[in-house]
Amino acid sequence: PAPAPDAGVFDVEVGIAPKRGPKGKAAPVQVDRRLYGMNIADWEAGNYSPAPRPAFASLLGALHPGVLRWPAGHRSQEYRWERGGDGQHGNWTLSPAHVDAFVSLAKLVGAEPLVAINVKRGTEAAAKDLLHYMNVEKGYGVKYLQIGNEPDLTDDMTAGPHVYADQLNRFVDALRSVDPNVKIIGP
Repeated sequence: PAPAPDAGVFDVEVGIAPKRGPKGKAAPVQVDRRLYGMNIADWEAGNYSPAPRPAFASLLGALHPGVLRWPAGHRSQEYRWERGGDGQHGNWTLSPAHVDAFVSLAKLVGAEPLVAINVKRGTEAAAKDLLHYMNVEKGYGVKYLQIGNEPDLTDDMTAGPHVYADQLNRFVDALRSVDPNVKIIGP
């Protein structure tokens, strides 16, 4: 194709002022630490349970994460809460000792704990008891809960978005009956 006629040439100068913030503010604007988070691998529990391993805690603390999510990934949809009662299914058991160890790690490194709630194989009753354990019995003040993880995987977690939405609503209502201030995060 023929070149386009020259409609004008403009010089653009881009400068970086690392000591200035957006729109010329005097200093950079601090980013909310909650935007930077990490998963804690529950299958590597030796890093934080029964107590945080010093080398792991030191390296994790140096990263200054604002949020730690646990249990991690899709495996978070495979646990049975030890105190959760009948109706749950899963290939590993989440115990109060596991929860205590994770919350201890999060507090040690100054991060907010984000706990994944199992909607794939769990029950509303189990989710309520887990939150009751964390925030009522132990007083941990866990603010953030993730309801489900990767519901779009083809492993029979849900039959479709409408089924997940119904599950989400039921679990949110159940959890807010324990702590109305908890913040709910989707997958």
